[in-house]
Amino acid sequence: MMKSYILLLSLFVLPIVNANAQMKAFDSLTSKVMFRIWEYESNDSIKVFLKRYVPFIAEPIKGKWKAYPPNYFVLPREKNIVHSLVFYTHPFIDVPFKEGQIDFLTRETDSGKVWVRDIHLWFKYADLSAAQKGFDVLCSMFAKVGKQNKLEKTGTSLTAVYENPSPTYFPNTVSFMLMKDELIKTGYKIFFRQGEIE
Repeated sequence: MMKSYILLLSLFVLPIVNANAQMKAFDSLTSKVMFRIWEYESNDSIKVFLKRYVPFIAEPIKGKWKAYPPNYFVLPREKNIVHSLVFYTHPFIDVPFKEGQIDFLTRETDSGKVWVRDIHLWFKYADLSAAQKGFDVLCSMFAKVGKQNKLEKTGTSLTAVYENPSPTYFPNTVSFMLMKDELIKTGYKIFFRQGEIE
């Protein structure tokens, strides 16, 4: 009787423990690719950039949230701005690339309020074979911790989508697309983002 309880317990508990470990591994890898900005643990090279252009991502917000009634505020004029940081090594992951770039697409007011609309991460390459190697490394990294939802070739682009098997927060997917660099004749690039590429 005791053996059957232990067997039943192991059938239910072990998959949960394994799924939890896989979920944490997916979230951890995604965090590293995105420079660990959501944990406020970026390295010093990107922290200076974040403090200047998107300060609320650089350090945790202190205080409490408040709810206000409708029409309480006069809406300020807003501008859409892109802040870009170019880098040549990545401090948290080992992916080959010639040049990298992280773009913060923001909406900003004249009074200094900043909202992030999206974050784009780019890895750039001199040629297709180098770009394919970088794409394969990203696929290999995410295949270990997630489930591949899509690997699709469309014309000259190749798209991969990986899903967190046990999501803890939204978005629970990452996408990356290998494509021709329209500005460099023989160049290619990989576009990476949390969520699906639309």
